[in-house]
Amino acid sequence: MTALRAALTRPAAGPARPGQRGVGAIGLSLRGPALSSVPRTVVGAVLCAVLCAVLGAGCPADPRAPRLAPVAVVGPTKIDEGRVLAVLAQRGVARVGDPAARKIVTRRIVDDLVDEELLLLAAAAEDIGVTPEAVEREVRARAEGFPPGTFQRVLATEQLTIDAFREGVRRRLVADALLRRRFATLPTVIDDDVTARYQAELPRLQRPAEVRARQVLVRTQEEARHLLDEIRARRLTVEQAAQRFSTGLEAEQGGDLGWFARGEMPDAFDVCFALDKGAVSDVVASDYGFHILQVIDVREARTEELTAVRERLVEELVRERQSATADALVADLRRRTPVVVDDAVIDRLVALLPPAPVTPTEVIEQGGRALDSHGDGTDPVPPLRRE
Repeated sequence: MTALRAALTRPAAGPARPGQRGVGAIGLSLRGPALSSVPRTVVGAVLCAVLCAVLGAGCPADPRAPRLAPVAVVGPTKIDEGRVLAVLAQRGVARVGDPAARKIVTRRIVDDLVDEELLLLAAAAEDIGVTPEAVEREVRARAEGFPPGTFQRVLATEQLTIDAFREGVRRRLVADALLRRRFATLPTVIDDDVTARYQAELPRLQRPAEVRARQVLVRTQEEARHLLDEIRARRLTVEQAAQRFSTGLEAEQGGDLGWFARGEMPDAFDVCFALDKGAVSDVVASDYGFHILQVIDVREARTEELTAVRERLVEELVRERQSATADALVADLRRRTPVVVDDAVIDRLVALLPPAPVTPTEVIEQGGRALDSHGDGTDPVPPLRRE
C-alpha cells in the first residue's frame, strides 16, 4: 500500500494492539480503497461506486452495477462485498497462497470491520461526535505529512476523493473519542503497579555480557598476518588498518561493529569475550575472510534498573489497561447488538482473489533457488550479524 495508507492509519490515541481484534479495528476500514490492486471482476468494476456510497463520497450510482450482497450486518448497518474487497486489496491478501489461510485472514478482516461499526454505533448512541473543524485540522495534518503538491496526486492514484478521505478521518476520530471517554475512567498507574511489573519481568530484564569491538576484515591470511604485525609494532592502529584495508561494511567507521552479545555474531567472534578492553586478537578465520578483532569496551552481565525502564513499564501498563477496556467494550457491544456474518459470501470473496504470486520461499520449497541481494543467487554467505 502507498503512503496514503499510512496517512489514514496513523496510530490512534487508543492502545496499539497489533494482530488483535477490538481496538485494532478502528483504523482498518478507514484506509483509502486500493482500487488499482482490486481484481478486474464484475465486483471490481463497481467497487468505486460502492465505496463512495459507504464513505459518503457521493459518487453517482451505476445502473448496470449488480447488487452486492452484505458480508455482515451490524444492527442497522450493512458491510458489503465492495468494502471488504477494498480492505483485502489494501492488506495484500491475494499474496497469501494457502486458500484456508486466505479465508482465515478474510474472516478476521470482516470481524475488524464489524467491531469498527459497533464502536461507531455506540458513539452515536452516546451522542459522541466531532466537529467539522476537528476533521479539517486532522485532514490538513495528514496532507502536510506529504511533500508539497503530492497529497492530491496520491489521492488520485488511490482513486479516492477528498470527501471520502475526510469521511474516513471523521469515522476514526469518532471511534477514538468513544474510547478516550472509556479510558478516562481507568485508574492511574501507581508506583506499586510499576514495582510489581518490574519484579514480574526481571527475567526479561536480564542483559547478557556484551562487548563493543572493531574489526579488520581481509581476504587472505597472509594479508591479515602482515597487518597484525604492523599493529603489534605500533606502526598502525586497528582503526587505521580498518579504514585503509578492511573490506567490511563498517570500514569507514574504523571497523566499529557496535555492541553485541555472545551468539549474535558468528562463532569466530566469541574470541572477543576472552579479551580485555583494548586487547587485540590473533588472526581469526571465518566464512567471511580473516579478521583482526579489538575490544573497545565491555559490559558485564546485568539487570536493568527500575529507574531505567520505569517509563516503558508505565506505558505498557497503560496500553494493557486500555486494550482490556476496548476489548471488553467491543465484547459487550457484540452481546447487545445483532450481528450476522455470511460465511458463504466470505467464501465467494476469497474465490474472487487472483492466484498468489510465487514468493522466494515458495521457490525454495519447489526446489529452486531464491534470489538474494544481487538478484541472482550469488551471495556466498548470510549477513554478518545474526537476527
